[in-house]
Amino acid sequence: MTSTYTLVLVLFWVSFLNAQNNNTDSLVQALQTMQEDTNKIFTYQAIAQQYLTTQLDSSIVYAEKGLVLAKKLDFYKGTVRCLNVIGNYHERKTNYDLALEYYKEALAICEQYDYTPGFAIVLNNIAIIHTRTGAHEKALKLYFEALKAEEKENNQKGIAEAYNNIGIVYYYQQNIDKTLEYFEKSIAIEEAIGDFETLKKGYNNLGALYDYQKKYNKALRYYRKSYVIGKQYNDKIEMSINLNNIAVAHYRLKNLDSSVIYQNQSIELREALGDNRGAAYSYHNFADVSNDQGNPQEAEKFYLKSLALSKEKKLKEIEMETYKSLAKLWSEQEQFEKANEYLNLHINAKDSLINEQSSKAIAEAESKYEVAKKEKALLVQQTQIDKQNIELNQKNIQLLSLGSMAIILILIAVLVFNYLRQRNLQLQKEHELKEAMGKLETQEKLEQQRYQISRDLHDNIGAQLTFIISSIDNLKYGFELESALSTKLKKITNFTSTTIRDLRDTIWAMNKDAISFSDLKQRIHAFLSAAKDASQNTEFNFIINDNLPKEYRLSSVEGMNIYRIIQEALNNALKYAEAKKIEISINKIDATLCFKIMDDGKGFDLDAAVLSNGLHNMRKRANEMGANLEIKSQTGLGTFVSLKHVVT
Repeated sequence: MTSTYTLVLVLFWVSFLNAQNNNTDSLVQALQTMQEDTNKIFTYQAIAQQYLTTQLDSSIVYAEKGLVLAKKLDFYKGTVRCLNVIGNYHERKTNYDLALEYYKEALAICEQYDYTPGFAIVLNNIAIIHTRTGAHEKALKLYFEALKAEEKENNQKGIAEAYNNIGIVYYYQQNIDKTLEYFEKSIAIEEAIGDFETLKKGYNNLGALYDYQKKYNKALRYYRKSYVIGKQYNDKIEMSINLNNIAVAHYRLKNLDSSVIYQNQSIELREALGDNRGAAYSYHNFADVSNDQGNPQEAEKFYLKSLALSKEKKLKEIEMETYKSLAKLWSEQEQFEKANEYLNLHINAKDSLINEQSSKAIAEAESKYEVAKKEKALLVQQTQIDKQNIELNQKNIQLLSLGSMAIILILIAVLVFNYLRQRNLQLQKEHELKEAMGKLETQEKLEQQRYQISRDLHDNIGAQLTFIISSIDNLKYGFELESALSTKLKKITNFTSTTIRDLRDTIWAMNKDAISFSDLKQRIHAFLSAAKDASQNTEFNFIINDNLPKEYRLSSVEGMNIYRIIQEALNNALKYAEAKKIEISINKIDATLCFKIMDDGKGFDLDAAVLSNGLHNMRKRANEMGANLEIKSQTGLGTFVSLKHVVT
C-alpha cells in the first residue's frame, strides 16, 4: 500500500534570548521586587519566551505585561521584543493572521529606529509564517534579507538559523542539493559555537533529509540525537516533532508497531501543548499506519480528525493531503463514490492555495454528494416497491391468466434493465475516478518537469551566457583590438546581455502556474527602471487605475505575452522613434484589461513596416491569447499601441 505518511521539518523560530539558563520560577519571584524600568521589561519578555516551550498559555500573560510597560516607558527595544513574543505565541496557536499583525508592528518599529538585530529576528519569523502557509518564494526572499542583516551584525547563531530555514524552503521546492548545502552550513556553525538549543533542530532537519533520500537508519540516528537534546532542555514542542519523525522512520522501515508507539507519544504531547498543526500531522500519520495494518475504520477516524482540525485552523496543505489519503483509502476498499467525493475535495483544496476559493468548491461538492445520496435513496425505495409488486404477483399467480404471466415477464425485464443500467453507471464512475487520478499524477509530473527545465535554463544556459560576456570582456582588456573588432565584440556583449534578461523573464514565467496582476506590474516597473537608466533624456509615465483589482490572475503564457508586447513597444520607442516622452497606462473597461503605450517620437509608415519582425511577433502573441492589438502611427506624429484582453 502506498502511503502519504507526513514528515515534519523544523523551522528555526528566532527569539531575542541567546540562552535560556535562567530559572523561570526565580525570574517570576524577582518581578515582585523590581522597579518599573527596562530591566523589568526584559524580565517579562524572558519569562514569556521560556514559557513558549513549557506553559504556552502562561507566555501571553507575561508578554502583554511587558508590552504595556515598554509602551509606557517609550522603550522601543522592549516593545519590539514583547511584540515578537506575542507573535510567537499566536504562531504556535496557528493564528497566523494575528501573528503577522504583531510581527509587522514590530518590524515597522525596527525600521523606524534602524534596529538591525530586531529587524533580522522579526523578518525571519514573518518568513516562517509564509513557509507554513505555502508562500515559498515570498518566504525565501525574506530569509535572505534576514541573513544579510545577521551577517551585518556577525551574529553566528542568527546566520545558522537563517541557513536552516533557507534549506527548508529549498526542500519544499524539491531542490535537494541546495537543501543539503544549507543544512550542513547551519549545523557546522551550531557545533562550532556549541549552540545545543538550536543544534537539536538542525539534527532533526538533517534526519528529515536522509528520510527523503530513503536512508532511514541514518535518519533515525539524527532524530534520536535531536530528541535527547530536546529532552534535556524540556522543549516539549521539539520533542513532539522528534517523536513524530522517529515514528515516520520506523514506518518507512516497516516497523509498524514501533511507529504506533512513537506516534501515540507525539499525539499526547501535541494535544497537551495545543499544537494544532502538529496534532493534525500526527492524526494523519497515525491513520496511515492504521490503514497499512489493515484497519480502514480506524484510519478513517484519524483522517477525519486531521481533516476537522486542519479545516478549523486553515491548514490548507494538510487538508489537501488528507483529502487525497481518504480518496486512496476508499478506492482501495472499492467504495468508489466516496473515493470520487474526496478526490474532488482534494483537487478543490489544491486550487484554493492559489485563489482561496476552496470553501465554495467544497460546498458544491458536498451539495452534489447530498443530491446523489437522495437519488440513491429514491432508487432503493423504488426497488423495494418493485420487489413487493413481484411478491404480490407471485401470491396471485394461480388466479392470473396468460396475460398476467406476460406482465410478470415485463416486470422482470424492467428489473434486469435497471440492474444493467446501474452496473454501467458504476463502471462509468470507476472509469472517471481512474481517469481523474491519472490526470492528477500527470499534472504533478509536468509541474516537476517544468521546475527542472527552468532550473536547467538558469544553471546551465544562463551560466554559459554569463561566461561568454566575461570572456569577451577579458579579450577587450587583455588585447589591443582594432576599432571594428572592438565594436563587433561590444555588439555581441550587448546581444548576450539582452538574451540573459530575456532568459530570466522566461524562467520567471515558467516558475509560475499563474501570474498575478501584481507580478506583471512589478515586472513592468523593473523594465522601466532599466530603461530610465539607459535613456535618461526620455521621460517615462506609468499610470495604473487605482480601482483596478490586484487579484487578477493570468496564465503564465498570457502574462508573458502581455509583458513581451509591452517590452517590444517600449524598445521600438526607445531605439527607433527617438521619443522624448513615453506613457504606459493600464485600465479596465467592464471585463477587459486595456494596456496603452504612447510616445511622441518620429513615428513611421505603418504600411511600409507591416513585414517587420517586431510588429509580426507582437501580433502573433496577441492572437495566441485571443487579445486585440491595435497599432497607430504616422510619420512625425508619434506611435500609439493598444492591447485589449478579456479577463475571464
